Amino acid sequence: FGGRFKIIETIKKRIRDEIGEYVTVSVGLSYNKLLAKLGSGMNKPNGLTVISEKNLEEIYSKVELTDFCGIGEKIKLFNNLKKFYLVLIFPNFSISTSEIYKNFNLRLTKCRKKNYNYIFDKLKFNVTDYLCNDLETVTENKYPDIVKIKDTLLSLGAEGALMSGSGSTVFGLFSSLKEAKNVYESLSKKDNWQLFLAHLLI
Repeated sequence: FGGRFKIIETIKKRIRDEIGEYVTVSVGLSYNKLLAKLGSGMNKPNGLTVISEKNLEEIYSKVELTDFCGIGEKIKLFNNLKKFYLVLIFPNFSISTSEIYKNFNLRLTKCRKKNYNYIFDKLKFNVTDYLCNDLETVTENKYPDIVKIKDTLLSLGAEGALMSGSGSTVFGLFSSLKEAKNVYESLSKKDNWQLFLAHLLI
């Protein structure tokens, strides 16, 4: 077929030839469907946007969360949310989601009561006050490393730390990129942990 760019140009040409010049196509090319769809909405009416790992940060700086397909149209931006950087730690062991839910006691849930009545439009939202994961009631007892990771992140300056989903990854929130990088570099020396540095899209 002559490569991906040749395929794109062939599709564009066939649309022009078989339908007419009045129909244009903007194309997004990337390494996953979400980013390809995002790219297709840029450089309209007849452009081509390539999103790679090299220019991903630049692309993110130009778009809003509402530009993302599948979630953007359902999300209203909350302007009072503080910007955070994340240090994510995977302790090199997996946790069975079915096992966690099998031992999960719904009567011990606290998160719904904690967050249920918050009115986002009226108040300034401090995300660290609302970090909550009821599944930790199960995992922390069976996997003490989860507690160790959370305590480590908090001791190094994280404004909040929480287990992600049913585990076993734990993340810490930092308002300073420099501080997050320092923690990331410091803890990366641990042989039994895998670390990732990220930032929120919002």
